[in-house]
Amino acid sequence: MLERAWRDGDAKASREADLELHCAVVDASHNATLILAMSSIFEVTKRCVFDNLDLLETIDGSGEALLKQHMELGKAILEGDQIRAIEAATNHIDFVLQSFKWSLEYQRREAGSKKRRLVDAVSK
Repeated sequence: MLERAWRDGDAKASREADLELHCAVVDASHNATLILAMSSIFEVTKRCVFDNLDLLETIDGSGEALLKQHMELGKAILEGDQIRAIEAATNHIDFVLQSFKWSLEYQRREAGSKKRRLVDAVSK
């Protein structure tokens, strides 16, 4: 479902599939604390996944990278390969963190640029 939604360019289905994958990973952990935590913050998580995907999709190539990361994590879990699943999850988290850092820096630069344009316009 995740791959089909991404290939079809269906943003809504892609976000829903992304959320389902994250929930399935939590369920697959069989960690009662993690499952309880996820269920208690499901709506916040849903909103964050939807908002964060919008942000990440502004970065060229991130959509395909996220898809590959999700597919690798899902396959590792289904195959019961704990080491590969940990690696895939770690790589995914690292990628998302780096992408957010890049995006926040980009937004900061854009805000500075807008301020400079405003100052220039007012000065003229």
